[in-house]
Amino acid sequence: MVINGAGGSGKSVVINAIVTALRKMFDSDDVVRAVAPTGTAAFNVHGQTFYHLLGNRVTRNSYIPNTMSASKRKNWSRNSRHCSH
Repeated sequence: MVINGAGGSGKSVVINAIVTALRKMFDSDDVVRAVAPTGTAAFNVHGQTFYHLLGNRVTRNSYIPNTMSASKRKNWSRNSRHCSH
């Protein structure tokens, strides 16, 4: 699900309400993950950034575009099993 809107329009409030309802409905914190493109947005929805979810870590000297190690792919695969579309 994607929720768009202007700053201050209540997107984070709506997302937090949906996440809380789903977690209560299924009695599990793993049933849904809140993911956002920036750290600030992730903080506001008590979630994580896309990069963190996918296990990508960019350091000053290690960035090589379009690559992911086998261990990171395995971690991503394991983490993405809990996500639904």
